[in-house]
Amino acid sequence: MKFLFQVDGTDFVLDVKQAERVMAILQDAEVYEEKHNWSEKTCTYHVYAQDQLTPFRMKMLPEKLYAVAKLVGKPEDN
Repeated sequence: MKFLFQVDGTDFVLDVKQAERVMAILQDAEVYEEKHNWSEKTCTYHVYAQDQLTPFRMKMLPEKLYAVAKLVGKPEDN
């Protein structure tokens, strides 16, 4: 079984061990946030522990679908 992990609109294929490592890393990651106050033209920067795991997209990719997609390869630009 493979997993698709989406970052900034791109899906990356991970095996089970890689997906587990990504999950463990994200669970321990801190949050970075910029707060803009446009009326005062100021910006503050913040780093803090997660209250809960930030939502992200990961879904299963069946082996047969992976094999077919791997065979087809990168799409051509039109």
